[in-house]
Amino acid sequence: MDFGKLKEAEVEPIFKAFTALPEEQQADMEVDFQDINALATDGGIEVLRNEAAFYEDQTFPEAISASDGYHAKAMWAFLYTPKYWKGASALLHADTIAGRFWKKRTDLPKVQPQIDEEDIGQLANAISHYFNKTEGRGRNCKVESYCKVETGKEYFFAYPEDYGHSGVE
Repeated sequence: MDFGKLKEAEVEPIFKAFTALPEEQQADMEVDFQDINALATDGGIEVLRNEAAFYEDQTFPEAISASDGYHAKAMWAFLYTPKYWKGASALLHADTIAGRFWKKRTDLPKVQPQIDEEDIGQLANAISHYFNKTEGRGRNCKVESYCKVETGKEYFFAYPEDYGHSGVE
């Protein structure tokens, strides 16, 4: 589709092309659009900038500033910096969870987090075992870690069971 030939409010051809796609592809795109919309805020753009800083990308701030508006910036980042996208989305999600949903633990030892693949694999197996034993689910689990640059805190995101279709726990 030649988007350059469309007028600004001419959405019907785009909608027709979208609805002609297979349902699975539409669903994947809808998830991407929801993530783009979630990051199309001051906070979302800041999280993207911080994720770029984590990777020591000096060109990102100027490049994202070239786009006008939050949605354009978020879409640009989604399309051109996928390396930052997943971590920024996860960290923004963690930042926006209401406090009542967090279970704060103050009795854990203060140690450096172990973030190598073997340790993350052990954490995934432990989470899988826990959910499988207590709730009969979670036979598979994927764990991803992201460091929040401004605080130095390491975040671990667990996706038990079919992690492609379930929420974060």
